[in-house]
Amino acid sequence: MKAGSYTILVDPNWNESANLDPNYKKVLIDIYCPENLNLHTIDVQTGIKLIERTFTSIARKSTEKQ
Repeated sequence: MKAGSYTILVDPNWNESANLDPNYKKVLIDIYCPENLNLHTIDVQTGIKLIERTFTSIARKSTEKQ
């Protein structure tokens, strides 16, 4: 897994019932690969920009293949 090759987006949308117990909002992420990874959170605006860049890149690659 080369650095910068992957974007892992975890964006849970909580239902109102998630407020009933704090355990509902615990998110478990399992990533299996041969290298060590460091995950960190980002603010909402940075996340939106990252999503835009990711989808733009995917769209361009899809267009190039056609």
